[in-house]
Amino acid sequence: YKPALEALKKIQEVDPNMDKLRLYLVWSKIGIMEGSLKKDKLLQEVEMDLLQVPPHEKLEALYHFVSGLLAKSKEQYTSAKKYFEKVLSVDANFLAARRELNHIKALEAQKKDLFN
Repeated sequence: YKPALEALKKIQEVDPNMDKLRLYLVWSKIGIMEGSLKKDKLLQEVEMDLLQVPPHEKLEALYHFVSGLLAKSKEQYTSAKKYFEKVLSVDANFLAARRELNHIKALEAQKKDLFN
């Protein structure tokens, strides 16, 4: 994700108003955040970046996908699952969302009920 983030920052310098650029930047920052020691700081930065996404892009599948990744990184699996399902309702061919949804379902299946 780090090389992608660097490339996207270069693109942002050339054309800061490029369509969906902010969403791809957030996506790459979430990828970097998973192995980082500064997760809390990056999490706040990502949330602020996501709030600055233009309204017309919030209707697209990519926005819901990135929101789902953010929820997943915060370990809010129910919310993430809803976002990924929304992605698939908007674009059924979005394979990354299908993969993430299957991963969340597998995590849910592994959880054991304490009462049983």
